[in-house]
Amino acid sequence: MAEYTGGGLLEGLRKMAAGLLPFSSDPGNIVQKILTAIISLLGILAVIAIVIAGLILLVQGYDEGKRQQAFRALVNVFIGLILVIMASAIVHAIIGLVD
Repeated sequence: MAEYTGGGLLEGLRKMAAGLLPFSSDPGNIVQKILTAIISLLGILAVIAIVIAGLILLVQGYDEGKRQQAFRALVNVFIGLILVIMASAIVHAIIGLVD
């Protein structure tokens, strides 16, 4: 019969928190975790904006002004995503040079 030798729930939570929370003395690691959280949040917001703009295109497609506004919103969201990805690449490159 197999025997459980783990540390229990509290030990598991401590290990999980150590991997998720930026409690590290390495500044590069902290910056990387914060940047990852920001990029994830911005990605979620971008998906929401794309869905809203798409719905406006579907519902208000007969109105030329609303269609142009929704199309501009889509273009702006994609430009913003490209800028976020480029900023992330720059920060990761700087962290790589410092380490």
